[in-house]
Amino acid sequence: MIFTIISELAFTFYVDNYGISNLIGHYFKLSERDIKESKVTITLSSGDGTAVVIVTDNAGGVPEESISKVFDPYFTTKGPQRGTGVGLFMAKTIIEKNMGGRLSVRNGDDGAEFRIEV
Repeated sequence: MIFTIISELAFTFYVDNYGISNLIGHYFKLSERDIKESKVTITLSSGDGTAVVIVTDNAGGVPEESISKVFDPYFTTKGPQRGTGVGLFMAKTIIEKNMGGRLSVRNGDDGAEFRIEV
């Protein structure tokens, strides 16, 4: 798996440990998919008093029927044996309610894009 970090920031950016580690942790599961060269890119930027972290992959994206539910509590595409469905819900809750930020997801050209703004 290839991790690439692109940064325009010259300061320490802190997103609480659970929020960012939960998002990045999902990308370690890319090895479960049949991706020849799985890739994760983390882009850091800032502007107008807002710091932005964008995490993208090349794993094909979130199924359209699931994308509006990925932040719902107890929603999982992994089944009851492998997922509880609280990870992304907790990440969104922490980032939005505790930090006053925003967490969103969309599908890009090759995969999913999670965006954190604080």
